[in-house]
Amino acid sequence: MFVHVSGDGARVAEGDDCTRLHVASELDPAATGAALREAGLGELADGRDDARLSVEALRAAASRDPVGEDWPGRWDAMLAYAARKGWLDGEKVTAHVEYRPSA
Repeated sequence: MFVHVSGDGARVAEGDDCTRLHVASELDPAATGAALREAGLGELADGRDDARLSVEALRAAASRDPVGEDWPGRWDAMLAYAARKGWLDGEKVTAHVEYRPSA
């Protein structure tokens, strides 16, 4: 799954895919941070390259996508992996931001 950020705001995409997590933004860092906050998904962690995403908001948004029956277990495994890597801190998970200006 990933968080797609565009001029239309921030939304979770491909919620069934628990093998990756990142933010793909078409906007500059300031606008990306604002869109994440407005959507209730999180904020930029360091001003540019990483986002701190709300686990609760991310889960709620991702589970609205069509997901497989085994999704809850895959979600838990994704968070366990993030915890082992030091990317999970309480109620926030860190995800890298990839900036991809729209064409």
